[in-house]
This record gives sequence, structure tokens and C-alpha cells, in this order.
Amino acid sequence: MRKWIIICLGLVVAGGAALYLSGTLPLGNKSQEVSVEFPDKLNERIFVYQGDHDQRLRNMVYAEDGKTPLYAETDYANGDTGKVIFRPDFTAQSILRFFNPTLVNGERVVRSSFVIGTDGRTVIELSEFDLNKKLVLKGMRQPDGQYTERRYDADGLVTRYRLLNKTAMIFGGTAFSDYMVNAESLFYPGTSSLQSHFVRTESYITEKTTYLLSGAIETFLRTQGTIESGYALWPNGKTRVSFEKRSVSSSSWSVEYGVYSKSYDQSGQLIDTRMFRTSVMSVTLNLPEFGEVTQNWRPINSGTTGDALMKQENYALYEVLLPVLGPYNKVTVILGKDGKPTDLYHQYMEGDAEIKAFISLRPDGSFAKIRTYNTSTFKSGETVFIGNEGGSFQMPAELREATHFEIPLVRPNSPTYSYHP
Repeated sequence: MRKWIIICLGLVVAGGAALYLSGTLPLGNKSQEVSVEFPDKLNERIFVYQGDHDQRLRNMVYAEDGKTPLYAETDYANGDTGKVIFRPDFTAQSILRFFNPTLVNGERVVRSSFVIGTDGRTVIELSEFDLNKKLVLKGMRQPDGQYTERRYDADGLVTRYRLLNKTAMIFGGTAFSDYMVNAESLFYPGTSSLQSHFVRTESYITEKTTYLLSGAIETFLRTQGTIESGYALWPNGKTRVSFEKRSVSSSSWSVEYGVYSKSYDQSGQLIDTRMFRTSVMSVTLNLPEFGEVTQNWRPINSGTTGDALMKQENYALYEVLLPVLGPYNKVTVILGKDGKPTDLYHQYMEGDAEIKAFISLRPDGSFAKIRTYNTSTFKSGETVFIGNEGGSFQMPAELREATHFEIPLVRPNSPTYSYHP
């Protein structure tokens, strides 16, 4: 049998005013507001809320006609209290919220103050305070409809500035999204020095710049549609790394077509060029002894995704390509999971014919077998070695070495925004 429970509070208003009862009615798993109205021309009404509602009690005060609201006083679940001032047209004009009196020695200290536009929904001004009555946040609607917000530290220094678009900070409006943030600036703690700046120049173009405490640019990141690009600088202002990422997407699938990057030392000398593609990172180095060398790396964990794929330490070397290695030309070295070479491919000329040789290696580097292919006659041959009579190969340590790499910042997404009416 379903139980109906009505929780009501009665208020007797001096001067013979009418009585109004209101409460909530739990019905199954839902709570509904219920009210019982007595004689007409009442000018105070109490609403009681249950369940997860932020408000616990609201006392509405009306004009003598019993219809036009003047103000409402609210008790919140956390012990805070509040007051809403109404216009004659029933729209909210301002909202005040006060700290729980037990936190402020019984004083009535403002926690937040809203000034609402004539539509009763648009926030024109917002002020937030701490327990010591210091301003911690100030928001203002601008003449063009955009909304600015500044957050302050205990010393009154701005720690964050935000510019929100016209659709933000509207009661009952669209749920907050990243697209409402047009700009954000963060400052180093205890200073007025800019730490980072985010800006949305178009709906599909965003840029984020970070700064050193000295004011010099540290990194820059940009998105434009499906293209992401950026760079990081050394303290001397020279480029440390630059990259570009391209991808395509539709409603049902998304394919990343690679990230291209270049790394430099502090003098501006190119260290390596990288290309990230599906399950492979190719690193091209220019080594004095070997010339242009390409290392191909695979993710150590096949489940690695996202920004983790931009870190060198998440890869294992499996292939090295170089133009010359000792007596061999156009060389490819294949490595096993233990990092030891397992196969050696190279090419050489025999008269006018190009010969491709495929050498299988034993764990100690000695030749186990050589297979050859003549690209002119299309003939192949094979020689199997019992011992080390065929020769051996030891891979130079320089060809195994990894150069550190990591995209310096996450992609330039919009900042998150924790509050929205």
C-alpha cells in the first residue's frame, strides 16, 4: 500500500492575515511540492522542500493584493540563508545568499549577491565573498552582452579572468558548455604575471599560450577545425619543439592521420623529426657517423591512447633504417622484443643488377642464413650457415638510443567552468 505523507508548516501572520500551508509529497521515488491555501488576500506563504533540494524552506511575502511578490526569504540545506527581491512584474531583481550563521558568530555575512536583468533570468552582476567578507569573485555583464569574471586571492590580486559569451550566466538557460568560454587568463600565485591565456577566435579556432614568470612565451597551442598545431620554446626564445596534428572525423568514425613534429637544441640545431601514425612513431635523426637514420617505434602497450602516445618512454624500438652501415648499403635492421637484432636487410650492386640481401641473425649476432634476390633476373638464392663462418653483425649503440620527446602541453581545449545558473 502506497503511503502519502504531507509535511506542512503553518504561519500565523499578525493583523489577522490569512494562513497558507505548503509542503512536499513523496510519491514513490519522486517528491512533489504540495500546498494548501486558506482564505484569500494572504500576504505570506511558506514553502517546505524535501529530498535532494538545495532549499529547505522558503517564506514568500506578497503585497496587500496577495498576488504581487515582494521578496522571499530562504533557508538552505547547508544552513545558509537567502533573500530574493522581486519586481512588480514578478521577475527576480536580486538574490542574496548568506553564510550559515554558525560559521560567522551569528552575523549575517553575504556569501553571494546576484543582480538580475529585467527578464528575471540574465545575470547582470555577481559578487562572491569569503567568511572574512573579502571579495573572491566579481562578474559583470558587458554592454555587448558578453560576461566577464574575475577571481581574487586573499590579497586582492586577480588569479583568473574569464570572458564568457552572451549565452552564459542565464538562469534556466542552456546547460554550460566549453563554447561559452571566449577567453581565460590565469596568473602566477601572488603576482600579476600572466601564466596562461586562452582565447576562442572563432567557434572552431582556439589558441592557448603559456608564459614563464619572466613574461617570455613558453608554449603556444592552436586548434583549427581538425588541425592542431603548436610549439614550445627554450628560455632563450628559440624553438624547442613544434608539431602539427591532422585528423578527420564524421558522425560515426574518427581517424587520426598523424602528428608531425620537430625537436631542436638550445642553439636552434635540429635534433630529430617525428611522424606519429597508427601504432608507429618514426624518428629521423642526423648522426655524424651514419648520416640520416630513421628509427621506427611501436607502443609498448597496444592499449596506449591519447596524449600518452606523444611520450617517447611509451615506445619500444623495432626497426632502424640507414643509408650506409659498414659494408652494407640501404640497411634495415629489425629488432626483437628483447631489443636484439633479429634480421638485417641491405642492398648492393652486382654489375648492373641490384641485389637485395636478407640476413637472419642468431642471438649472438652471427649469420644464420642469407637469402638474396636479383631484381634484374628475378632469381633468388639462399645460404645457410652452421657456425659463424658467414659473418656477424653487432648493432652500434648510437642507433638504439632514444631522444627524449613529449608534447609539452595538453591540447588547447576550452577551460572547464564549474558554475552556471
